[in-house]
Amino acid sequence: MTTHLVWFRQDLRQHDNLALAAACRNSSVRVLALYIATHASGRRIMCRRVRLNLSMLN
Repeated sequence: MTTHLVWFRQDLRQHDNLALAAACRNSSVRVLALYIATHASGRRIMCRRVRLNLSMLN
């Protein structure tokens, strides 16, 4: 089975994500979504931002 990995780099928006739409067009492939929340690059992820991102999953 072919697997497509979709990396959510900035946010978890799905409705206008072209990579996600392209990956999901073929029902015979598995689609894995990846989002990494990290403190790397010196930025702190605020609680509000995390809640917003998680709300986009519903």
